[in-house]
Amino acid sequence: MAGSDFIITLEGDKLTNGIDYEVVECGAVSDTDIGFITFALKGVDNKDASRYELIGELEISRVEEPNYVTDVNGNKIAEFDTISVELIKDGDINWELIVNYQ
Repeated sequence: MAGSDFIITLEGDKLTNGIDYEVVECGAVSDTDIGFITFALKGVDNKDASRYELIGELEISRVEEPNYVTDVNGNKIAEFDTISVELIKDGDINWELIVNYQ
């Protein structure tokens, strides 16, 4: 359900929470007030080009009215600028994107 608090697009195509991606972990970095969210992008053998290939511009933004992701005090996740990253085919299947926001 936490994934529905976000809009994720790849090359302008909206990905579907629970089908194309999911939130696998939310938490806080130990001894800090920095929160984190870990997304899993679901991949499949795409030989028939029926699914998205994880190459191109990936964008993550927050929906207008989030419902599930909160901080330790129960406050809804704060607004943030759209996160944009270019995914390239380099043989690595793991990406880590660290974003600081207030």
